[in-house]
Amino acid sequence: MEKYPGNCFAGTRTSDKLYYRKHNPFISANNIRENPERCAKIVNADEIEADLDNGSLPQFSFYTPDMNNDGHDTSLDYAANWLQGFLEPKLARKDFMDGETLVIVTFDENDYILEDNLVWTGLIGSGVQARQSRAA
Repeated sequence: MEKYPGNCFAGTRTSDKLYYRKHNPFISANNIRENPERCAKIVNADEIEADLDNGSLPQFSFYTPDMNNDGHDTSLDYAANWLQGFLEPKLARKDFMDGETLVIVTFDENDYILEDNLVWTGLIGSGVQARQSRAA
């Protein structure tokens, strides 16, 4: 979680307003928040690079950008630039895209460009076949 202050922080948001609890589904689960061992597995997003470099990325990782990088408090261009800079280097790593990795990117901000606030989700991985669809 980008800007997550750690220590099982269960407040609504940080004072800089970059981390919001509502984007961290795990801290809302009592069996995680009230269990120090499980809660310690929620970490600040800065740890992803170290985990990749030392081969200790968990089997399941859930990454949430901060309020700027997710485009909520900025723009689609800002978020797209962040995503490109964040994701492209990881996709280029053979140890990250090892044939079993599935990256799911979900984006629900639209700068009110579209009439409806559509949610976009993309899947990236060796087992994914290229296809576009739009649910009604």
